[in-house]
This record gives sequence, structure tokens and C-alpha cells, in this order.
Amino acid sequence: MDATVHSKTELQYPDNAPKFEAGQSYKLIVAISDEQNSGNESANGLGFSVLSSKERKVVLEEQKQLERLNLEEGPTQYLVAHLYASHGLNAEAIQRLEAVSKMFMVPATERLLGELYLSVELPRQAEVHYLKSLDLSQERRMTKGKCGADWRLPTFIRKFWAILAQLPRT
Repeated sequence: MDATVHSKTELQYPDNAPKFEAGQSYKLIVAISDEQNSGNESANGLGFSVLSSKERKVVLEEQKQLERLNLEEGPTQYLVAHLYASHGLNAEAIQRLEAVSKMFMVPATERLLGELYLSVELPRQAEVHYLKSLDLSQERRMTKGKCGADWRLPTFIRKFWAILAQLPRT
């Protein structure tokens, strides 16, 4: 599919274009000219794939389990983003974290954003989030009594994933 787009960050996939197939890898190529295009890039992680219906069902069920914990919005979205990332859904994880990071300002969220941006070969964005994570960590250390909350979230996540790993898969 060829499309000419100016000044947009999103492109609507046409209804009449071939459907994406599960398990296939795809790569979006952005061209400035015939010589200058992203197809010349050889780095990993520049494409995308579509989950199989079985894997999609697993991810959605695990997401429902997370949502049934009835945590606040910030921790819930953090855990869902972590789940997405564990299934290779890095763009979706980034999207969730970016949306929640403005209200759930904790170092873990920014650190995960940094890791995800690095995994999709966007080191400048990764650096921004790693530095923000560091700033948030330092602010929390200076604010008496708030440090304990930062340590509880990673402990909770480890315990939660250990419990989730013991549940039977559907």
C-alpha cells in the first residue's frame, strides 16, 4: 500500500487494503525520497506483527484479571502495560504508559517507558524517560515518608506475577 501523508503522526489503514494476517511480520516504510527511506534501516524492532486469535485471547483474559484487582487507575495501567510488553506489544504498552504517566508520576512508570522506547530503537525518548525516572526518584527521597510507596509497587508486581504464573492458562 502506498500513501502520501504530510504533517501527520498517524495513518488510517484503508478498508479496501488486504487484511493483516496473524503471525506475519510487517514493516512500515517511511520515505522522504527514493534514496532516503526507513526501509534502508537494519535495526531490529522496526516492524510489527499481529497476534494470533489464541494469543490475543490470552492477553485479554490476563488484562481482565488485572482490572478485576480494582487497583487505582495508575497501577492498573502500569500492570496492563507491563503485560502488553511481555507479549511484545510495545507500542500499545507505550501508549498506555504515556497516557497514565501524567497522573501516576512514579519512577517505575518512567523507567518502563525508557526500557520500551529503547526496545523500539528510540534512544532519545528512552533517555528522556530514564532521566525523568531519576528525577522522580530523587524527589521522592527528599520527601519524607513517600519512599516506602516506591518500594511496595515493585514488590507487589513480583508477587502478582508469581501468582499469575501459577494460574492455569486458557
